[in-house]
Amino acid sequence: MKLVRIAPTNPADRTLEPTPSGSKESLGLDPTTGAETFVLRRREDHQPPSDRRGKLEYHTCHEQSFLLRGACDFDGWYQWRSLGYMMHPPYWWHPSGYRFEGGGMTLVKLDKPVDFFLRDVPENWDGREWIEPSAPHWCRNRTVQNAWLDGIPWEPVYLAGGEPAGFDAKHVWDDVETGWSTWLMRAPAGWRGRAGWRDGDGGDELYVLSGSLTLALDRTITLAEGGYYYDPERILAGGEDDHSDTGFVAVRWTSGGPWRLPPIRL
Repeated sequence: MKLVRIAPTNPADRTLEPTPSGSKESLGLDPTTGAETFVLRRREDHQPPSDRRGKLEYHTCHEQSFLLRGACDFDGWYQWRSLGYMMHPPYWWHPSGYRFEGGGMTLVKLDKPVDFFLRDVPENWDGREWIEPSAPHWCRNRTVQNAWLDGIPWEPVYLAGGEPAGFDAKHVWDDVETGWSTWLMRAPAGWRGRAGWRDGDGGDELYVLSGSLTLALDRTITLAEGGYYYDPERILAGGEDDHSDTGFVAVRWTSGGPWRLPPIRL
């Protein structure tokens, strides 16, 4: 995982790196571990490389991906549609020849640089993905192959004492190995943080999907759509002077925090 703090930024603060399929927008990179969170955008005419069709792949990194826009066909085995989520642990065999229909935009979180290993699809394969039996490390986390998050209801979040926290969430996934949770946050227009929410140990990573969020840190900054930050040591969004005039929806990864998220519904 990333061990360095990434200051809050908006898309205008970042650059796009051209890729064979479209572009990559790096949000946060740890130069020591290679852990990175980034956005990939695919062109509408992009086709998967011919050597990936009819193949399965795994990588030795841990991957979480959100499909923010478009739809993805996994080589005819299944469809991934927005707002979608998947969690691939290391050494997880899955279809390789994926194609994004009408373009596509994904938010990706890796714990180290990605690598790829390929094999032919087994004869009479039933479509069930699996961890490579010879893998040197078996991840203890629950795998999410293909989830559609728009089909999950928003639920209120409560503080430890039972008081409403003032926002809703969709609890997506828990990392039992690191203690971090993955979730969606929805705050209403006029939302404000509370005193004490930055106290204590924790960690926080956030990407704004819609709306805007104003953070009162050493300087005041408003994160618009595509805004991002990462802090491995404290909760950022929620200080008593943080607020949102418009309301906002965000992808959020946190460790610690004063709230109790609703149950995972995947």
